[in-house]
Amino acid sequence: MGRSMSWPNRTLSHLEVKSSLLIALAGLVLFYALLLGCVRGLVATALVAFSLLLHELGHVLVAAVNGVKIKRIGFAAGGGYTVRELSGRWWVEAESALAGPLVNLLLFLVFNSAGGVVAHAAAQANLVLAIGNLIPLSRSDGSRLWKAISSRETAASASAPAQALIQAAPQVVESAGVGAKISTNT
Repeated sequence: MGRSMSWPNRTLSHLEVKSSLLIALAGLVLFYALLLGCVRGLVATALVAFSLLLHELGHVLVAAVNGVKIKRIGFAAGGGYTVRELSGRWWVEAESALAGPLVNLLLFLVFNSAGGVVAHAAAQANLVLAIGNLIPLSRSDGSRLWKAISSRETAASASAPAQALIQAAPQVVESAGVGAKISTNT
């Protein structure tokens, strides 16, 4: 899995940065450097990395507003992720899943209106992040959104044992690239 560094603080258990992120960033720098030149490539990479942070903070903001405890935010080669408790409310899960991609759509609009090749590259990356995360593939925000909306009907007709089973897994990982439900002892 690679090494990780973490910094505890009061509102968030940990901020994790996996060493595999360095490989992904190096690849992104190389891509943008070849496309835009060295300095512009570094700036574009920094904007995309900052966009990933803002994506995760979108999830965190929605969770915090709804009283959901955040365990940690992390970054790895596959993107960012947020580990938090489940809210037990389908609409909070749906809002939280949508928050990250909506941040990327907003950043797309901001960067696209800014002009310049670096801003245009950051705009395109944010559009790809938003759309890519809304596709309901395994471990994506789109998958979590689909599950939240689907659970709306399931929860309304679920028996008491099924409700208990739904509440037995109190954490979820939200991501900009990676994510899955995790056990309670992580």
